[in-house]
Amino acid sequence: MFERLHEQRWAVSAALSDRTITKLNDARTPELTDQNGQVIEDILPALQSLKCATTALCSDVCISLEHPVSNSLLTRHLMSIPGESRVVCEFKEAVATSLRERIIPESDDTSANAGKKPVFIASGLDPRNKHLRHVALTHRSEIVENV
Repeated sequence: MFERLHEQRWAVSAALSDRTITKLNDARTPELTDQNGQVIEDILPALQSLKCATTALCSDVCISLEHPVSNSLLTRHLMSIPGESRVVCEFKEAVATSLRERIIPESDDTSANAGKKPVFIASGLDPRNKHLRHVALTHRSEIVENV
């Protein structure tokens, strides 16, 4: 939806500024400023990464992809890049914090029994993730032993 808004930004702006559609006396006339357009453009890559991850997780019925996809989001796609706007950095940080809060109970790499957690064992058994690159080096051998 955000992508379509970005594509149709000028048409939406024209419709919002058309007085036959929005009344001049409407105190809450919505506007789509250039700054809003820039924020939309800047945030699109992060949203596309989240859309891709959501599609991957929703299309698979087993838990073996949960940790690799979450880890990829946290270590690659939700990391702030030098030169990004403050709004994008804040958005990425908020999403990453929320994601960490939700996955830490299942995937706490600092725990002594990380190799016994179902999400890691499922990843170790899945041929797509058998290399276990998404797991800390200290836990890979423990997971392989448990598998």
